[in-house]
Amino acid sequence: MKKIATFFGIVIVALLLIDRSQFYICNSYQCREVSDSILLNFLIISSLSILILCFLYFLPRSAFIKWWKFARTAIPIILVISTIINLQLHHNSNSFLNMDNMFDLPILIVMYVIFIIGSLWQIWKGYKNR
Repeated sequence: MKKIATFFGIVIVALLLIDRSQFYICNSYQCREVSDSILLNFLIISSLSILILCFLYFLPRSAFIKWWKFARTAIPIILVISTIINLQLHHNSNSFLNMDNMFDLPILIVMYVIFIIGSLWQIWKGYKNR
């Protein structure tokens, strides 16, 4: 568990350093907006994971094992979907009243809520099986 917590901690620090030091080059506002939103999603999911790991440190090992089985599939799925949303690959230039952006934020919020509720559910199941 310490290796996983260290990994997520390094990811969070690396994302903050990349964002602050601007190692990547963006010449336009659109490029900067997309890269910032992608980094923000990675930062959110990494922060949620490290908070859950800190919480799991005080629970029995069975709770951690249940959560990790859920998290190792949920985290990559959420990151891929949020990256696709933030790259705006699903948007059309001729959409109806330019309403493509209207559904992006609710979809991201729903995915993060599902991750949090799923994590809590798996932790509870692992705690009960103790």
